Amino acid sequence: MLSILQGSPKATRSFLVSKAIIAAFAIALLWTTGNSLPLTRIALTMLAVFAVACPIEPLVRCAQGAAIWRPLVALGGISYAVYAVHLPLIFLIEGSPLPRPLRLLVFFVILLAMAWMLEVATLRIKGWVRSPSRRDSALAVLPKDAG
Repeated sequence: MLSILQGSPKATRSFLVSKAIIAAFAIALLWTTGNSLPLTRIALTMLAVFAVACPIEPLVRCAQGAAIWRPLVALGGISYAVYAVHLPLIFLIEGSPLPRPLRLLVFFVILLAMAWMLEVATLRIKGWVRSPSRRDSALAVLPKDAG
């Protein structure tokens, strides 16, 4: 996207026009078919206008160096597992006698742990993550010249 903006003015103009068309379509759908509250519609409309009107270059430069994206990237890696695990976990935690803040903390810790384990197990089954063999783990503690 940044390469488009650094290119010719014609490419930049067509990119902005396409952003505006998509935003207009989304706003039209929101206001004609949505059952959202008026305040939600106004907020989403302002967000769409902001997305079209703001230059993207400073945001891209800021995002490239931000360490805040690492947890979000990690969450994106396990997002389907979070989706698959969250509802049964809600039903399990719901009747707990713990106070609500502690219940939420326990829920999120268990949710992230279960989602991570499910994702790792799934990737191992697919063969994308190799589980270490006993020989590999034994050789990991030896000096490099001994193996």
